[in-house]
Amino acid sequence: MTLRKRMTYAAAVSMAALLLSTPAFAETEETEAMEEDIVEENLEEEPLVRDEFQDVSPDYFAYGAIYYLFDLGIIKGKTGQTFEPNSKLTRAEAAHLISSTLGLKASSTYELKAKDVSKKSWAYDSLRAVEEQGLMIGNEGNIRPADSITRAEVSVLLHRAFSYAQPTRFYSFEDVKRSSWAYDSVNILAANGITTEAGGLFRPKALTTRGEFSLFLARSLSDEFK
Repeated sequence: MTLRKRMTYAAAVSMAALLLSTPAFAETEETEAMEEDIVEENLEEEPLVRDEFQDVSPDYFAYGAIYYLFDLGIIKGKTGQTFEPNSKLTRAEAAHLISSTLGLKASSTYELKAKDVSKKSWAYDSLRAVEEQGLMIGNEGNIRPADSITRAEVSVLLHRAFSYAQPTRFYSFEDVKRSSWAYDSVNILAANGITTEAGGLFRPKALTTRGEFSLFLARSLSDEFK
């Protein structure tokens, strides 16, 4: 190789090395790190904040449960933009939610035994369904659809509606005596993680809110809410 050729070849090699060392041709550790950061940022998207109900904030204890049931078509809001999670749940509403969840329909020939429910009632079919299945039974001929439902009544309703596992032991609630008509139901719910107040006060006579019932119902359907 002549001197001129050797100089030309050396210059070409130097030029190639120079080009390969620029950002356009070579990825440095810094650019690789930047690309990894971009990928991680894309993966770590902010969780979706639902706004269908303006009165159910992300930090509300039953937020996830409410929207879970809403997406399943089981519950609706009280108005177009409110859920009223702290409002008391009526027995008619509870019957409707249970019948909707389980897809219950009364036999065409079944006559509602409760005397205090009009055939024009919005919950008539739901009350027929739960009464026929023995999930909600009236007292002295009355099912009291407009009355708010107590936590003890909810426990019995859910116990009758769902096939929970039998507890290996019974929990001790300070305000639920063994002689209570809802004792078994309350303890079965506690054993299955539907209520998490085992060992303290269950408040069986307290009225159930729409938010509380939503959480109980969601826990009955999915372990992710326990």
